[in-house]
This record gives sequence, C-alpha cells and structure tokens, in this order.
Amino acid sequence: MRFDGLISEQMRREMVEIAREFRKTPTASEGLLWQQLRGRQLAGAKFRRQQPIGSFVVDFYCDEAALIVEVDGPVHELQQRADGERRECLESLGLKMLRLSADIVENDMRSALTTIRQCLEERQQALSLRERVEPSASAEGSG
Repeated sequence: MRFDGLISEQMRREMVEIAREFRKTPTASEGLLWQQLRGRQLAGAKFRRQQPIGSFVVDFYCDEAALIVEVDGPVHELQQRADGERRECLESLGLKMLRLSADIVENDMRSALTTIRQCLEERQQALSLRERVEPSASAEGSG
C-alpha cells in the first residue's frame, strides 16, 4: 500500500528520520521480536520495523497483509485513549493493527508468533477475497 499524500513531503522526511532514530534504539521486546520477523522468517512475510505511515511510526509493518504489529510496554497503560485514536486512524486506511504486550513477547515468544501468524493468514485471506470481489480499475479497463 502507498500512503503518499497523507502528509506533506517535509513531514514525510521528518517521519523517516524519526523512524531511523527509533531503529537505532529498539526496546528489548522490539529487538527480540525483530529477530523472529526479519528476513521473511515468519510465514514468508516481509516485515519492516519502525515504519512511517502518515504521521505515525509503527513498530512492525507487513505490506502484503496490510498488518501493523505493535509491541506495548507499560507506558501504553497510561495512554490508552491516544492508542485508540491512533488505531482508528490507521485502520481507517484499511490496515489491521495487532497489539502484543511486551511481556508476552519477552516471556512467551511462541505464543506471540502464533498470534501474528494467525493474523497474517486471516488478513491475506480477507485481502485475497476482497480482490476477487472488487477487481482493480486497471483490470477492468484492460479488456
């Protein structure tokens, strides 16, 4: 998915720089999860870490499934309203957000990966079905 036009070019450049800084200093749980997601290790899905999307930087993003994976540490307990608004905004773009607690990632990686794998499969099926029901405009006009 492309997210061009959501923010100005200047803001996009700033978000890319912020994401670069975040990549340099991952939390412990983000670092652990990245080691399991990088290089298409999970279900062959390509994930990006600290991916800018509009005015947000998400922990992990899989474009082919339009799936965001966020790892929530203790600070998220204090910002539930802001997290909810962020989720609504990102999901309004057709994305799915999966939230995992840092505790699950750090103490039960198998469960965390199973949850992500299941969500990937559900998203890929849903997107595949939607493509069959709603053919793209380019496919319609090429006949």
